[in-house]
Amino acid sequence: QFLPKSEMIVVTTPQKAAQSVAQRAAFMAKSVDIQLIGVIENMSYFTGDDGKPYHIFGEGGGAALADKLEIPLLGEVPLEPALRVGGDEGTPIVVSNPTAESSVAIMNIAKEIIENKVANKVVQNA
Repeated sequence: QFLPKSEMIVVTTPQKAAQSVAQRAAFMAKSVDIQLIGVIENMSYFTGDDGKPYHIFGEGGGAALADKLEIPLLGEVPLEPALRVGGDEGTPIVVSNPTAESSVAIMNIAKEIIENKVANKVVQNA
């Protein structure tokens, strides 16, 4: 509320309980005029050694929340041990391993945010 033109990205995990908490945070942000940019679903799945994605925390929670809030789903970030290790050590996985599945997801989310911001500026300036 004290930061003019503040914006917020809502981060959730696939579970319903997490969606509920994230939704409350989003409603609080709206009540103080913070613009919601979109939703990111973290810990969406992990890819097993067999190459298949496993949705151990459920599936589609981020998309459901984005629909409910009427904002875009910016992306889904998979579980990956190197992502956690990099966070603990202070080395982002996008730097240490830019081709990792989670790195690609994070970079795609960043591109989506930039593209949405540019598109919104064009519309506002029109």
